[in-house]
Amino acid sequence: MRTTVRLNDNILRTAKKAAVERHTTLTALIDAGLRYVLNLSTKKSPAPKTIKLKTVRGSGLKNGVNLDHNASLLTQMGQ
Repeated sequence: MRTTVRLNDNILRTAKKAAVERHTTLTALIDAGLRYVLNLSTKKSPAPKTIKLKTVRGSGLKNGVNLDHNASLLTQMGQ
């Protein structure tokens, strides 16, 4: 489909140069850019991996450990 768009002169010059460097057309470059921005890629994204966390029984946090304080965690780890 044909359409008319107005582009900033600097963006158009840069896009034309990029198209030449990539051995493609300006139309193809604009199409790829719009697909990227709109997330309409023809390639399907892989399904997100499911992560299963291993849990163990225990008595809770060690005394003195504060999960909200990085410095205390480093101290407890001997770092």
